[in-house]
Amino acid sequence: GFLGKALVKRLVSMGVTNLVALSRNEGELVKIKELYPTIRIVPGSVADMTDVKNAMRGVSGIFHLAAMKHVGLAEEGPRECVLTNVVGTLNLLEVTRSYETDFIVGLSTDKASCVKGVYGATKLLLERLFIQYSKLNPKTVYRTVRYGNVWASTGSFVTKWKPKMEK
Repeated sequence: GFLGKALVKRLVSMGVTNLVALSRNEGELVKIKELYPTIRIVPGSVADMTDVKNAMRGVSGIFHLAAMKHVGLAEEGPRECVLTNVVGTLNLLEVTRSYETDFIVGLSTDKASCVKGVYGATKLLLERLFIQYSKLNPKTVYRTVRYGNVWASTGSFVTKWKPKMEK
C-alpha cells in the first residue's frame, strides 16, 4: 500500500537490499519488483500462516503495515477486517517466537485511542497483542506506531474530495 511503498523506497535508499514484500495486491507487488528488482515478493496474505512463514525465510525484522483500513468496509465486513488486522497480526507475532526476529513494528491508528468501530477495535487489539508478545518473547523488540490520516494516502479525505472539487 501507500506506506509500504514509501517504506521500501526509504529502506532501499538507505542501502537495505534484502527486503521481502508480502501482499495480496499482486499489481502493487509487480510494480515494486519492477522498481526494486532485488526485493523478494511473496503474493499472499498475513491472515494465512503458510504465506507468513514463506515470507519470513531469512528475515530479521518485520514492518507490519497490512490492514483493512477503510472504516466503512470494516463496518460492512468485520470478518475480513478481523482476519487481516487481528489474525494477520497474530500470525506475524507467532512467527517472531519461532524465527530469529530482531524486531517487529506494527502500524496502528489514531482510531485505536477512542474506539468507535470495527477498524479501531482491531487496531487496539493489535496494540495489546504487541504488549503481550513483548512479555512472552523478550529477545524480540516489539513496537507499535499510531498513524493518523496521511495526506493523499489511499482512502484519505484528499483522494475522496479532490475529484469532487475538480467538477
